[in-house]
Amino acid sequence: MTARTPGAKGRTAAAGLILLTLAAGCAVGPEYERPDVTAVPSAYAAASAPASADSVGAPSAWWLDFGVPEVDALVREALAANPDVAAAAARVMEARARLQGARSTRVPSVEIGGSASRSKMTLSRFGGRGSIYNNFFSATADAAYELDLWGRLSRTRQAAWASLLAGEAERRTVTQALIAEVVRAWLGIAESADQLSLGQRTQATYERNLAMVEDRYLRGVVSSLDLHLARQNLATARARSAQAVQDLSAARQRLELLLGRYPAGAESLGAGGLAALPALPAVPPGLPSSLLERRPDIVAAEMRLLAATAGVGAAKADLFPRLALTGQAGYNSSLLEDLLEDASSIWSLAGNLAMPLLNRGGRKAEVEAARARAEAARADYVKTVLQGFREVEAALVADRVQGERRAALRESAEHARRSLAVADDRYRQGLDNFLFVLDSQRRLFQAESDLLRTERAWREARVGLIAALGGPWDEVDGSRDPVASTANDAALSGGRP
Repeated sequence: MTARTPGAKGRTAAAGLILLTLAAGCAVGPEYERPDVTAVPSAYAAASAPASADSVGAPSAWWLDFGVPEVDALVREALAANPDVAAAAARVMEARARLQGARSTRVPSVEIGGSASRSKMTLSRFGGRGSIYNNFFSATADAAYELDLWGRLSRTRQAAWASLLAGEAERRTVTQALIAEVVRAWLGIAESADQLSLGQRTQATYERNLAMVEDRYLRGVVSSLDLHLARQNLATARARSAQAVQDLSAARQRLELLLGRYPAGAESLGAGGLAALPALPAVPPGLPSSLLERRPDIVAAEMRLLAATAGVGAAKADLFPRLALTGQAGYNSSLLEDLLEDASSIWSLAGNLAMPLLNRGGRKAEVEAARARAEAARADYVKTVLQGFREVEAALVADRVQGERRAALRESAEHARRSLAVADDRYRQGLDNFLFVLDSQRRLFQAESDLLRTERAWREARVGLIAALGGPWDEVDGSRDPVASTANDAALSGGRP
């Protein structure tokens, strides 16, 4: 047998290390590829209103467009106190902890320990007398490390990383939905308050009408028909006002629930109204469909798909051998004072190779199950993208149509006011009967009430559009969002798996 030279041994060890490194980088399983969603336009198809010359688009904190400081304060309060946001943040913290656990496989695990024992053995069983006492002391450190030959550990870390990103995206989904709901709830309060004010003004008008009709009836100018019609109108207005009070209280309670408050219907909420709100900036035409990529629910769906794809590789790697290195170093001694002497030192190093043999059928079944989960995640991703496109297209149509309807109802209310003035003047001159006045008053009330509902619907449509886009159309990553410090309590700490 020819003896190897030390240089040959070194070359052999180096070659083995290179092969081991190459094997460790040989991750089995499919690599992630983003699914191709067919028929994706470059821009949204729904026509939007032409942008005005002074339109600057929605700012990062888009709810500031409503010009109400109370809305900004309510949004911040909801982000800090809403239980759904707190639960989503806790799920992100759980995913972060799982990622840290998966990352720990990059380095060997090390455990230290020690023991001390004393035993007694009697010599009578050997025909002698007396006893022998034995002492044993040890201090050891045990290390173990699994070589990632087929990428099982790296795939597991990749899946944990993707799950963390999915959890963060889901938290952002909850946050954005909460902001939209808070703004919608405030708009509901504002409209209910305006409807109550409109009902009270109409009731006051009917009270003045009744006083005038009663006076004319007592003087014999009009018949009892006008009297009963005036009283009926006043009673109907009182009923509407009572219902408006209930609607306003219910709207305030809905907002209080979003804020994490007791739903008491506090009168301090929504003290303003819709009429004082500034006009919203126009939506610029030709919004690019690429804006949809920053929607957090789509990001979450893609990260779940990435995690499921990595899970296929981790399951497939379980079919291949595992190589683990274990080692121990320390000291053993029967005398405590000699424990740390060189003569008491011990060490061991071992390599363990394990491969499934009789349970390969179960491992293969797990690979097929992982592939099925990946296919389901792929389908969910495609569905989420298409659903996002539908929501944006519908929101664009709603924003445009409600804006047009708002303009038409403003014109309708103006003509109703002029019609009432003419009818009232002709009645006082005795040229027309009271029915024309009542009809004009009802038309004016209906036009103004419809205008309030449409004003709210128009602003809610804008909220829906921004929510469907995943944020303002001029903001891609949300980095300039002034509530980022509040909403990102569970944000990622950075790094890669």
